[in-house]
Amino acid sequence: MKKIIPILIPYVLFSQIQDTIFGSKWEGIKVQEFIPSPSPIKIDSFRTYTSGEWVILSVYATTGQGIASGDILSAKISGISVDSAKVAGNIRFKGFKVSGPDQEGYVYLNIVRANGTTKPILRTKLAETKVDSFYVTPNPPDTFYQFNYHLKGFSVAGPDQNGYVWLIAILSTIGTFSSKSEGIKIPDLKFELKEVSPNPAKEFTRITYSIPEDLYVKIYVYDKTGKIVKRIVDKYERKGIYRIFWGLCDENNNLLPDGEYFIKFEAGKFKSVKKILILK
Repeated sequence: MKKIIPILIPYVLFSQIQDTIFGSKWEGIKVQEFIPSPSPIKIDSFRTYTSGEWVILSVYATTGQGIASGDILSAKISGISVDSAKVAGNIRFKGFKVSGPDQEGYVYLNIVRANGTTKPILRTKLAETKVDSFYVTPNPPDTFYQFNYHLKGFSVAGPDQNGYVWLIAILSTIGTFSSKSEGIKIPDLKFELKEVSPNPAKEFTRITYSIPEDLYVKIYVYDKTGKIVKRIVDKYERKGIYRIFWGLCDENNNLLPDGEYFIKFEAGKFKSVKKILILK
C-alpha cells in the first residue's frame, strides 16, 4: 500500500511516498536498500554488471557530495534479467510501470521518465516473483518543478507472511531545488575504505568506499601469497560514495576457494587494506 510521509527540515517542507515494486521468495535473488545521503539531487541511471554467478542492477545518483552508487538487486538464477536506463538534463525518474507478459512469459518492470518515456530494467518469468506499478503523474507536467515527486531511493521489507522479500521505491519532492541544503551541514568526504560486508562471506560481499575528488581508483583482491586474484575496480571515478557487489570470483569469473584474502583500495596516494574470509 502506498504511504505518504510528510517531513520537515530547516527551510524545506517536503513529503515522500513509497510502495513495493518487486518481490521474491527465491534464495538466489537478493534485494538491497539504497538511500543516498545527503538526499539525492537526482538519480541519474540504472546500470548492470556481473560478478561471479551474479548479475547485478545498481543505481547511480548525484548528491551534494558527488556521486553515490549501490546495488539494489542481484540474481544468480535463470528466468530473471536486468537492464540499464538513464536520464539526461532536467529529466527525472518518476516511477515504475509493469508490462507483459510477452510471448515467452516474461513480465517487465519499466522505469518511467518525467517526459513519459519508459525503459525496462527488469524482466522475470519466475514463479514466486512479483512486480508492481508505482507511478505519480507530474502536476504540472514539467520535468523540473520542485513540488513534483521524483525517485529518491529504495528500501527493503520482509519476508512477509507469504515469504516474499520486497524492494520498495521511494519518491520524494526533495532533491529538485537548491534550497534543500540550506541549514543542513553535509560532512566532508574523505578517502576511506568504509566497509566490507558480509565478512566472513559465503556467496558475496559488498565493498563501500569514498573519494573526495575525481581520480583513478583501484580495488584489487590478493591471496595470502600476494598474488592478484581479482581486479574489482580499475578506472577513473568522480568524487562520491560507492558501494559495489563482489561475487567472490577471480579474474576468469570462477569462484575463489575458501580462505583468507586481502582487499586493497588505492585512490591517488591513499591506500587501505581490509582482510576478508571466504567460507562457503
